[in-house]
Amino acid sequence: MRTYIPDNYGISRERYRELLNFCLQYNDWCQRVREPDGDMYRDYIRLVEECARLADPSISDYIIKSVTQGIPYEWMDVPMSRKHFYLRRRKFFFILDKRR
Repeated sequence: MRTYIPDNYGISRERYRELLNFCLQYNDWCQRVREPDGDMYRDYIRLVEECARLADPSISDYIIKSVTQGIPYEWMDVPMSRKHFYLRRRKFFFILDKRR
């Protein structure tokens, strides 16, 4: 997976990697949400989904797939250009950075 640094929002390389690694745990949280301590995982899931909706509600599902599974734009049928998709994805990380 290629590392992209979202310079437009002033997020350092290290912070970006930290946020990305946080998001890559999403599928694990979805499986663990039924456990006795599942409330913490439910909050994390909500946080990622809310940040994706705030970045762009029309493509939030694509943003979630991209940041939680590492799926690039080219492998999805996103209804916008690559440039605009990655602008929204950077906005997602900006919002997540402010909320986390």
